[in-house]
Amino acid sequence: LYFIDSIYVISTNRIIIDILNCICIGMVSESQRWIRLGMNFFIVFVSLFHVTLSLDFQYHNYQDLTNYLTNMSNTYPDLTHLYSIGKTVQKRDLHVLAIGKLPQNHLTLRPHVKYVGNMHGN
Repeated sequence: LYFIDSIYVISTNRIIIDILNCICIGMVSESQRWIRLGMNFFIVFVSLFHVTLSLDFQYHNYQDLTNYLTNMSNTYPDLTHLYSIGKTVQKRDLHVLAIGKLPQNHLTLRPHVKYVGNMHGN
């Protein structure tokens, strides 16, 4: 996990994440307007991606998300642990992708982040 100091919104589909103690800003035109979000928080997925993220704002079906999570788990087996916490009414797995140094162990008194998609659909 990295501690995130700032997130800069560059446009509707691109952000830059400024990691604490590291200048990790990609090449951005000076004419673009930056909006700084003034809060500190953890983002668990940053350690698996390039520092400058391009977000894909489109619908992803269950199979796409399952394939993506499985690929992340297979690509980074020492940092991730993919498991199911149950089934939907359609008998689909409810996936959890744990990310960290010890992804299969939940350490007591260590801060955790839970990101829930809260989506409905197919």
